[in-house]
Amino acid sequence: MAQSTPSYHMPGLYAQDNANRGPALLGGSVTLIAAASIAVTLRLIARRIKKVTWAADDYLAAVALVFAYAMFTSMVFCIKHGLGQQRLTNIAGALEASKWLYVFEALFPVTTIATKLSILCLYRRIFSTFNKTFAWALYTVGALQVGWAVSGFFTTVFQCWPVNILWRLEGGLFSAHPAGHCIDLVASLTGLAVINTVLNTALLVLPMPMVWNLHTSQKHKVALTFIFALGCA
Repeated sequence: MAQSTPSYHMPGLYAQDNANRGPALLGGSVTLIAAASIAVTLRLIARRIKKVTWAADDYLAAVALVFAYAMFTSMVFCIKHGLGQQRLTNIAGALEASKWLYVFEALFPVTTIATKLSILCLYRRIFSTFNKTFAWALYTVGALQVGWAVSGFFTTVFQCWPVNILWRLEGGLFSAHPAGHCIDLVASLTGLAVINTVLNTALLVLPMPMVWNLHTSQKHKVALTFIFALGCA
């Protein structure tokens, strides 16, 4: 009698129905990396046309793009090995997907902090005559952003101990009795996401007093507000 092919379910990583979400994940990833590439490229082209040397925010934007490509690559491998499907019939694929997802998660806070520090350095360059209150606010938000990134990185990297329990079959997460310990990653990432949202709001609000105190028309102030909001989105 023929035996059915075993399937392996990894809760939280795969679709909860029979649909294959891989193409949607890939399409979204391609769209995001394309948008980031265009934005950074146009930014650097503008600097070249104006014959202006790169500033700290330009270097950080370029670094963020490099890490974004690393995230994109890891996501492509995740999808290749089954991310987005409910069940996998290839245990080797499930293990490989776990490894690449681990890399993706670890890269996220690094990419994010490079982007946010680029924005903060841009604020510093644009508002070169800022007052002490703005300076303290700028550095405080920057320090909090770095603290969030460090916490996010180490929470992700050491979510399980030993670390390789995430992709071990015998005695690992695929076993009824894992040979190790893992934190409640969903709860941890939810907490980090809440803090990240608060910090994003601070990043958005930070330049607004400076913008609205500029000696320019109301129309220009609204336009600048929109531009800064778009940049922080």
